[in-house]
Formats: sequence, structure tokens, C-alpha cells
Amino acid sequence: MNAVRYGMPIFLMLISIFFFINTFSIETASLSNPSEPLYFPLFTSVGLFILSIAYLVQEMRKQLVDSEDLKRLVQKKSVKIIGTIIVLCLIYSFLFETIGFLFSTILFLGALMFYLNGPKRWVLNVSVALLSSFTFWYLFNIALKVNLP
Repeated sequence: MNAVRYGMPIFLMLISIFFFINTFSIETASLSNPSEPLYFPLFTSVGLFILSIAYLVQEMRKQLVDSEDLKRLVQKKSVKIIGTIIVLCLIYSFLFETIGFLFSTILFLGALMFYLNGPKRWVLNVSVALLSSFTFWYLFNIALKVNLP
């Protein structure tokens, strides 16, 4: 588990070192400042290296917290929630082409909100489903003039 956790920041550090070294093989500019083409890759590689170190330190600090989160994720309730959301997404993808963006999105968000919040908060569930669906439909169809199915 630690190899996976620490592998990505170390991999990013190695990439930043590779880019830093290869930055100096870039040809210099014939106009204006000769070392100007070096600035962007140089600063990018240094920035990536610094952020990779921060990422590594952050992963070291999260090691104890994540082990508890992983135990909670494996519980049956979490697996059921994730499975239900995946099934709802699949149904949404099939309905999208059949009945169109607006109606399928209202049904999808409504079902998702009712599943996550329960029927007691039905006013919030219905209003979020309707308001967000109509907002996105208006933004795409009217404002951006992008035709949705």
C-alpha cells in the first residue's frame, strides 16, 4: 500500500528532474534574449518538483487517516451506495438518447437526490433536480446555442 501511496509523488519528482535536465538541451533564441525559451520549462519543472515534495509530505501525513477511511469504504453500506449510483448512471446514459437531456436529467437527479437524501426532504430533492436541469439546459441551448439531444 505504501508503494502505491508514495509512488506517484516520487514518479512526479523523477519526471520533474528529467524535464529540468532536458531543459538545457533546448536551443537558444536567435532574437531577443537567448535564454528566453528556457524560462517556461525551467520554472515548470521546478514547480512540479516542489509540488511533488508537498504531495509526498501530505501522503505521509494522511497514512493513518486513510487506513480508517478505507475500512469505512469497504463496509456494506458504502458498497451499496456506490453500486446504486453506478446503476442510476447507466440508466441515465440509456435514457439520455431516448427522451433527451432535459427529462432524463430531471429523472436522474431526482432519483439520485431521493436515494441520497431520502423522501423526507422531497422539496429540496425536487427543486434541485428541476432547477439544476433547467439551468444547464438554458445555459447550453439558449446561452451557448449548443443543441442537446
